[in-house]
Amino acid sequence: MIRYLTEETGRYLSEEEFLRGAELLPPALREYAAAPRPAADRARRLAGLLLLFRFYTKLCPATPMPPLLFSVQGKPSLPGDPFYFNISHAGRLAVCAVADRPLGADLVLYRETEKIRYEALAARFFSPEERAALGISPDPARCFAEIFARKEAVVKASGEGLSAFRRTNTAALSMTLETTLCDSVGDDYFLAVYCGD
Repeated sequence: MIRYLTEETGRYLSEEEFLRGAELLPPALREYAAAPRPAADRARRLAGLLLLFRFYTKLCPATPMPPLLFSVQGKPSLPGDPFYFNISHAGRLAVCAVADRPLGADLVLYRETEKIRYEALAARFFSPEERAALGISPDPARCFAEIFARKEAVVKASGEGLSAFRRTNTAALSMTLETTLCDSVGDDYFLAVYCGD
């Protein structure tokens, strides 16, 4: 079963709110959240970690949250795999998804894909089937966002990193969860979650 939580990240842009939010985390996560980065990136990371901490305290209430472990490719996990999780963020939203098996989650802000040259990226990274779907879509920018999110979710579930992005073909895969989300200013996002076998 997949569960997910979302949170808007803007409140953590102020140093005061960032510090207040970070104080809610256990020390090891607090240190990770506060690593030097631009304020927007720190706010997004903190929001995602707070969501993870909420899940942990609900699913493992009698156990203090341990520090995160990271694979060689950078995928975070919890020691002993009490549950599997993945965090993603885009625009003003952060999302944390959890499951009883490895998963990947990716969140894409639709309007961000309207600004990029998605045709060139699709030609380079999409499979022939994915490019065909893009070619017949009445809204190619939106279709690109959805295919990209699916690919990213599959790659994150495998833990292989971006090296697997090009060879991942989502046309034949069933995603575990796909949904559209909206933030407080009305921007739409696409969330794709994939659980491996």
